[in-house]
Amino acid sequence: MLKVFLIRHGETEWNVEGRFRGRCDISLSRRGLEQAQRTAEALSNLRPAALLSSPLKRCLQTAQPLADRFGLTIEPSEGLNDVNFGEWSGLRRDEVKRRWSSEFARWRNGDLSLRFPGGESLNDAKERIASLIRSLEQRFGEDDVVVCVTHQVPLKLMVCWLLGEAAFWRVHFEPASITVLRRTSRLWQVVTLGSAFHLEGLL
Repeated sequence: MLKVFLIRHGETEWNVEGRFRGRCDISLSRRGLEQAQRTAEALSNLRPAALLSSPLKRCLQTAQPLADRFGLTIEPSEGLNDVNFGEWSGLRRDEVKRRWSSEFARWRNGDLSLRFPGGESLNDAKERIASLIRSLEQRFGEDDVVVCVTHQVPLKLMVCWLLGEAAFWRVHFEPASITVLRRTSRLWQVVTLGSAFHLEGLL
């Protein structure tokens, strides 16, 4: 059965500061780089057919130790890109709540129809990552393993696609955590959700 390993990128300074990151192309923090190495070590026994990543720097930096371990070239994929938060990008949560109180409330309620000012809607982003997952079904065989490096919100939206919209705020993915999907003959199964056991001392 096709297995897809979904990795959230490592920590950035903006994670620590509580800023909306979106399409801002920021680098990993020192801790984030250590997390990326630890994740590569945890998955060193895999023999993936491909390694895909969001085109943003924080994901590419997380993917590089995996590429070195696997002997693969990183394939940038727009389907794994972060949500376009538009005018919220780079702002702290308290700033957004003050300036866009009604939109922020919809965000906190998991309203996937919300379109961020100057950005995209959560439903648009959900369809983007769902399309990516469906494309993997077509591209790879049932015995293949694929590794993808992406972001927190796309991971949440992937879970919503599989389990329903109510899951959006019920799941959290630590930086550099590992989620595993498995494709059976009929459906996708969530095998592992946000595992961070390999990151002891780095969270």
